[in-house]
Amino acid sequence: MKKLILLLLFTVQLTHAQLITFRVTDGTGPIVGATLFLRLNDKSYVGATDNSGIAQISLKKDFTYKIRVSMMGFETLDQEITINKTEFKVTLKASATELNEVSVKARKPLITHEDDKAIVDTEPLVQSSTNVMEVLEKIPGVFSDSEGGFYLGSAAPAKIYINGREQRMDASDLATILKSLPPNAIEKVEIIRTPSATMDASNTGGSLNIILRKGYSLLGSGSISAGMNQGNYGNQFLNASYNKSIRKISYYVNGGISSLNSFSFFSNNRHINGESFLNSESRIASANQNQSLGYGISLDIKKNWSVTYDGRVSNSGTKSTNNTSAESFFNQERVFSNVNQILTEGNRLFVSQNLSSIIKFDSAGAKNLLLDFSGTSFKPNNNQIYSNTFYRDSKEFSGNNGAGQNLSSSDFYAVRVELTYPFKNKFKLETGGKLSVMDYNSQANYTRTEDGATALDLFRNNGFDFSNRITALYVQGTKRFGKFSLKTGLRLENTFMFGHQKIPSDTTFKVQRSDLFPFLFFGRKIASIMGMEMRGTLVAQRTIDRPGYSQLNPFRRYIDEFTYQSGNPALKPKFADNYEFNLNIAGQDILAVGQKHISNVFTDVIYQDPKNPQIVNRTYDNLSKNKETYFRIMGAIPPGGKYFFVAGAQFSLNEYSGIYEKVPINFRRGSWRFFTFHELKIDKKSTFTLQGILTTKGQMQFTELGNFGSLNAGINRRFLDDRLVVSLSANDVLFTNKYNFKINQGSMIAAGFQSSDSRRFGLNVRYNFGRKKRIQNGFGLDMPDGEGNIE
Repeated sequence: MKKLILLLLFTVQLTHAQLITFRVTDGTGPIVGATLFLRLNDKSYVGATDNSGIAQISLKKDFTYKIRVSMMGFETLDQEITINKTEFKVTLKASATELNEVSVKARKPLITHEDDKAIVDTEPLVQSSTNVMEVLEKIPGVFSDSEGGFYLGSAAPAKIYINGREQRMDASDLATILKSLPPNAIEKVEIIRTPSATMDASNTGGSLNIILRKGYSLLGSGSISAGMNQGNYGNQFLNASYNKSIRKISYYVNGGISSLNSFSFFSNNRHINGESFLNSESRIASANQNQSLGYGISLDIKKNWSVTYDGRVSNSGTKSTNNTSAESFFNQERVFSNVNQILTEGNRLFVSQNLSSIIKFDSAGAKNLLLDFSGTSFKPNNNQIYSNTFYRDSKEFSGNNGAGQNLSSSDFYAVRVELTYPFKNKFKLETGGKLSVMDYNSQANYTRTEDGATALDLFRNNGFDFSNRITALYVQGTKRFGKFSLKTGLRLENTFMFGHQKIPSDTTFKVQRSDLFPFLFFGRKIASIMGMEMRGTLVAQRTIDRPGYSQLNPFRRYIDEFTYQSGNPALKPKFADNYEFNLNIAGQDILAVGQKHISNVFTDVIYQDPKNPQIVNRTYDNLSKNKETYFRIMGAIPPGGKYFFVAGAQFSLNEYSGIYEKVPINFRRGSWRFFTFHELKIDKKSTFTLQGILTTKGQMQFTELGNFGSLNAGINRRFLDDRLVVSLSANDVLFTNKYNFKINQGSMIAAGFQSSDSRRFGLNVRYNFGRKKRIQNGFGLDMPDGEGNIE
């Protein structure tokens, strides 16, 4: 009865007032945190814009109000308006006054939520990092594995995008690229757990979109930074950047060099058959010399037409040594021992080019046509030398050695056209198409010497070509009405894959198919708590995960005398249906519950060689279907004060059912992941940060991991009118980023331990030079020139 009375009172109120939407912009984008003050006779109404630049206030229709809109760095707008429609667009003009020094207490939260994505402000994480890879590893809720893959709490790895463009390469190769980029090259990271219809459908594990810094619309400024950190081995880097704007032209250039050195340790105790066991230990030391160069130019051809060109070139020289010792036992007696040494030297050249153009159909740029062309070329080349010596009763009785070269290249091109068109009834249409093309080829040539005779290594020699064409068409609509927002879309993708193995035998496979991928996002304002909006969202989505060239390439990569790795040309794509409910306050997640249903799961598997069970092949196979159920909870103290923190936890339950080695398999395991970030402002110039992650009962497909995590700390202080920033950092202070593992599936029964050179102490120094042309507000938004008005 009480609920009915409240509903009637609410209905009566609506007959006198109506929810009016104000969109506040600077002419190019939304303004966050602007204050709106309206007065009618003796009654006042106050509102503030959210992360989308929107404020909603209940007002009486057909009445004339006095309105004042204000924001730091903009001229205050005073005007009278008549409430004769439900939505107004407010454009503020940037203040012409130069501010020599502005003290702003408010700062961006570490993580904010915008519709179906979370945005991470990486600035606090940059201070204690030496490259972009380390920045990603410190984001709360993002987890990485030893191969360079990233996970968002799902059993499937996340796709990596740079400036909205997917990087189509192997995880270890991509890790090399990310390690070559300096930490301050990154502006922000978008965490997209359920990508919409405008993004590629191949996002079963979600996406990480890395937004790199470009020009800042400055008269001429930049920065120089240098740093180092020390573990068992040392890392060093030196970077510089410069940006400038001259009327309608803006350009930037940045570059850096780095030397990254580390090691990893791996032990494995494997049951072969009966009473036979093979125990091994590997110590891998790696050294990487990286050089990177980024550049770009933006030109405003007309008031409503701009063209942007961006390019990046990076080169990495790699060298690694792998020393492995193994012992074979039968009935607890040692049969033989083995010493294996591998020296690998290589070079990886990465070139990325992008040309995009935006044509705007209105002054705010909300109605626009995007034309985008991007191309990347990646050429990794490796030379390898290995030797094996076998001992029995401490006496050498056999040995062999080999050498060879693996040459490969991958070229990826994409063309995208997208139209964005908002209508007056709060409906926004996004539609477009994309064509992506990838061509890959690999050639491996090896020889093997045994008993004084050298011959071609037919086991390792390989030639493989792979082509992939994906054509996509999509349409998506967004509608806002009152407290509700709805986004729904449909994507059609046609896939054509062609693989051709030439050596050691001539085999060919081809895949051609078309699939539909629906997307639904529904959001609703639930309540206001201390002036902060609480919203609930529901997302439903279908995705596909296609095997990449490394997973399809049958080339046998030599790990050691008892282990090799190869792809599987017969892999089929897997599909996932994702559902998630999310609750957030003021843009920050506080609770999420979701479930994923995955079919045709292809995953890492380990098979024993049928001819020689002492040898195993690490490969990929379609094994089963998977149901993953999870919930995530987060809490935070709002930023802006002396102390800020965010902490959270996620529980995931994975259930697999399928066939492994022609035998039914049922696997069920739950895992917890905890993460936290703390920031303490010691004084006006100094800040202390602490970041930690912990995983209990971890899991990597069918491999069960023990507990592991890391604790990272940093302190930075600003000097010379805030131009000089000096940071001290300590990563993995307690040296807990290591774990035990075990697997017990089919004929594979093994257990072991893995660790790396993760505990490091470092020093970073950055100097910023130049003078800003445009001041910034407390939320980091540039303020371009423009006329203030209300439409």
